Amino acid sequence: YNREGRLGGDPSLTAKGSEQAEKLAAHFEGVDLPYIFTSTKQRSAETASPLLRSRPNTISMALSEFDEINAGVCEGMRYSDVRDSMPLEYEARSHNKYGYIYPNGESYAGVVPVRRGDAHDRRASGHQPHAAVAVPVPEAERCALYLYPAEPVLPHHHHAAPQAV
Repeated sequence: YNREGRLGGDPSLTAKGSEQAEKLAAHFEGVDLPYIFTSTKQRSAETASPLLRSRPNTISMALSEFDEINAGVCEGMRYSDVRDSMPLEYEARSHNKYGYIYPNGESYAGVVPVRRGDAHDRRASGHQPHAAVAVPVPEAERCALYLYPAEPVLPHHHHAAPQAV
């Protein structure tokens, strides 16, 4: 989908994506990861698979708040198709990708507070890991650290830990 310039979908990892997943697992080798969160998309689970291979006690959870935004009527279309068949929508998105709302779909600006609330609700309901790796889709920071209120557990060569929402 990404290589074809399409919006949305649920494709498998490409060969490059699989290679990156293996590198991610190697990067976190020796790091205790009690939880790994993924989106509900198959490429997110496939990215997490090498991390889970050597961690039989790690809990993996697929969370919809890590999914891509819904592109509405543009779902599955190529960007070039949107440009050609919906030039006003294409132009509006190009000027404000964060705030743009797809027809019958979502915007990043609209879902971030909702998804942040979902994560807060999970913490309030007792899901309190000290640190966990999140493997959302690219738009949700594919390999971000999804941290609850604690210090990150990272290999020594990392300088900062991004927080997913």
